[in-house]
Amino acid sequence: MAVVGAFMITSMPFVLAEAGTGAISLATGQLSIPPLIGTGTLADSAILATGLLIALVRAIGREPAAEPPRANSEDND
Repeated sequence: MAVVGAFMITSMPFVLAEAGTGAISLATGQLSIPPLIGTGTLADSAILATGLLIALVRAIGREPAAEPPRANSEDND
């Protein structure tokens, strides 16, 4: 459950940001993607770049998990 909680805390701002851009686009048309280079593309690109940067920073800062002890074949005899 701790992993799920950490995932939700980390991803929720980006989910809400994407939902917000979708709602604004639906209501006003200002952030729609069909104009290939427009406000919507810039907003979505910024959200994506921020998410990737945070994922990279979290991955670099994480300590590797300890390896489980190996069972020797001599111990199984």
